[in-house]
Amino acid sequence: MKKLCVVMLFIVGCVPTRMEIQTLTDDVDTLMVKIDDYQEKYAEEVDKVQEHIVAVNEVVKEKADESALEQVRAGWDTTKEFNPYYAYGALALTILGEATALWKLNNKKNKLENKRQADKEGRELALREIAAMSENEITAPIVKAKMYKAIGDARRGNGIT
Repeated sequence: MKKLCVVMLFIVGCVPTRMEIQTLTDDVDTLMVKIDDYQEKYAEEVDKVQEHIVAVNEVVKEKADESALEQVRAGWDTTKEFNPYYAYGALALTILGEATALWKLNNKKNKLENKRQADKEGRELALREIAAMSENEITAPIVKAKMYKAIGDARRGNGIT
């Protein structure tokens, strides 16, 4: 029965012939040479990428005391020689930097306006309190104290420190 199964397998082609086995081993040998070539190439590419990563990382570390935007910009500038998308990223970082500067300027302007408004409210409140006082109570130190206190209260009330 075993012999019959083996003969049947040879007949239907399930068991490879010596020639097919030789062809397969030759193909594997050829493939292994190609794999070795790709492995060497791959290793070189990995080494290059690692060098780039270390360079970018070092530049970012040097900028640790600066803003996150400056750190990213410094890291991105380090990629100029090997990054095909460098120009696009540099443009985006420039736009982001300008937008951040405008936001800060607007925020500063808003804070200044809020401070002016709080000062005005404080002065008005102090003047109302002073107007309610008798002439004997009004002295320069009292007026100053009431003015400073009212302005300080108004600033705190408007979230200005």
